[in-house]
Amino acid sequence: FIALRKKYNKGKKVAAMSNDAFTYRIEGKVIDDKGTFEFTDLKPGQYYITTWITYEKEASYKVESGTSTRYNMYGEVLSSTPIYSYYTYKYAVEDEVTGMVEVKNAGEKVTALISK
Repeated sequence: FIALRKKYNKGKKVAAMSNDAFTYRIEGKVIDDKGTFEFTDLKPGQYYITTWITYEKEASYKVESGTSTRYNMYGEVLSSTPIYSYYTYKYAVEDEVTGMVEVKNAGEKVTALISK
């Protein structure tokens, strides 16, 4: 699944986990504000971890909202310059973060860092 996902998710094809495989999941719990989470009572084996991180981004854009025009003393236009209004907005982004963790012994405490 991981190899197919890396291969196909950049293009038109998409790798997806089967419903049967997806139903065999173990949910952990978040234990602090730094994103640390824990799973308990895991049997030895390799585990595919996935989580979603939600954060806020900010962007801005400009819109032409008018024109500043300069005239000579006869009322003729000398130059014209656009006037822009600038707007900033925030939006929520959700990124999926995944990784593999191996538990070698039952009850073992494993520390792993997964990142995008």
